[in-house]
Amino acid sequence: MVAKFKPLLPRFLAKFKINGQTGCWEWTAGTFRDGYGAFGLGGRAGGNKRAHRVSYEFHYGPIPDDMLVCHRCDNRICVNPEHLFLGTSADNLADMTTKGRRARVGHPGASNPSAKLTADDAAAIRSATSLHWRELAKRYGVGKTTIYGIRSGRLWPSPRPENAGDLL
Repeated sequence: MVAKFKPLLPRFLAKFKINGQTGCWEWTAGTFRDGYGAFGLGGRAGGNKRAHRVSYEFHYGPIPDDMLVCHRCDNRICVNPEHLFLGTSADNLADMTTKGRRARVGHPGASNPSAKLTADDAAAIRSATSLHWRELAKRYGVGKTTIYGIRSGRLWPSPRPENAGDLL
């Protein structure tokens, strides 16, 4: 355990619950916008640090500057040290690719393994011209940029009719 974090350990240990099915220690306190747990290091000067990184340091020691703390379980809120490993950015990308979690550039929509929407959802968003993007984002649980991307055709492109080539 890193000496600088030792006084914070009791507070850290009170901020997760163990998932009996997965073994994940799921962070129950605040999170960053990207879904990773946020742990306050004390006062304004302390700032916040990613909870899984703090867990790694509590259990294994300092993290080298050029290394990431990756999740074997792919659960962003997991702080179980047995589910964490050090890796480079390349290691993390390879792990994502192997597990089918990496979005494939040029393949938006359903081919993206992280997609929250279906093709039918995208079609409904495109056709709901009377609804504001905020309403649609809330209804479908996505951000405004996703709504803009769908409406512009950048995300979830409209299916081309089978005879589209005949029109050119």
